[in-house]
Amino acid sequence: MKKQYKIGHLFVLCMITLSLNAMASKSNFVLLTKCTDIQDNFKHNFNKLNSEYEFDWAESKDPTPDVEMIKSFTSMSVSASPNPVCAGSSVNVTWTFNRGNLLPGVAEYSTNNISWSALGTTSPKVISFTPASTTTYYGRVRSLNGGPTYSGQVTVTVNAVPGTTTVSGGGNYCGSASLTATGGADGTIYWQNTTSTGTSTGTSSSSQTVTSTGTYYFRARSGAGCWGVQGSAAVVIITPPTAPTSITGTASVCSGNSTSLTAFGGISGSGCTYQWYAGGCGSGTLLGTGVSLSVSPTVPTTYYVRRVGTSVCNGTVTGCASVTVTINSVSTPPTSVGIVIIP
Repeated sequence: MKKQYKIGHLFVLCMITLSLNAMASKSNFVLLTKCTDIQDNFKHNFNKLNSEYEFDWAESKDPTPDVEMIKSFTSMSVSASPNPVCAGSSVNVTWTFNRGNLLPGVAEYSTNNISWSALGTTSPKVISFTPASTTTYYGRVRSLNGGPTYSGQVTVTVNAVPGTTTVSGGGNYCGSASLTATGGADGTIYWQNTTSTGTSTGTSSSSQTVTSTGTYYFRARSGAGCWGVQGSAAVVIITPPTAPTSITGTASVCSGNSTSLTAFGGISGSGCTYQWYAGGCGSGTLLGTGVSLSVSPTVPTTYYVRRVGTSVCNGTVTGCASVTVTINSVSTPPTSVGIVIIP
């Protein structure tokens, strides 16, 4: 690129106080100012300023010198991270620019290459966005007096997320519950167990059986690695009872005397009642529903006890524990007394 400046017979070249080298390396401009009194036929060639400008001083009869500020270099670059992103996620866009110090100018950005906003004077400049779709971000540095404009741009790709996952099967259950996930369009559903907003890909499943109280989650993931809105179900597991292992109490009584029998062992779960029988496990007349039973047998009798779940486990009926209560013999009183006289 070559510019020629011609002035009259005599010149005085007035430079700013910085040296020519400093000006060329830092500010990238040359200030040409009042020049007078240079003899005819004086020619000066200047070929150093970032190798971008050549100044040719030649004879001229024009007594008025040219005055101009020249900016030899400026730049604008735009980058984004992360890129690509999932819809609903944020991205940091960075504008890096270089501006001439004396030439009036402005750094700007745009999301549509039509409307522009100022970036300020600090470089780099980082702004966070949450684009709904693939978007190109633009940047430019331009002078305010008709100088060159330098620009850059970056396109941020926005990947769609899968559809929302819905989970059915929540509620109160006895022992276990079965959960089923649906939805998650354009993605694969993954089991997240009790982790909210989980990102585990360990179990690709839309159904699971759980045995503990808690809130459980499923979530869909797209092929591009984007996670959709999770689905969840709250489950309360009622623990069912188990059978008693034995019956404690006095197992031998006199006929007609009473003894207390108590169910022992196993677990009562989240709630249960007891059923006592004498004719067999669940057979004959129901004798009682508490954990203990008082009996007064007159003949040897075998007693049975079992647990029955309550609430949501009311269909749980366990096996029985049993014990046989025997009758002790009672001495028969004498009916007469014999007297023997010894002479």
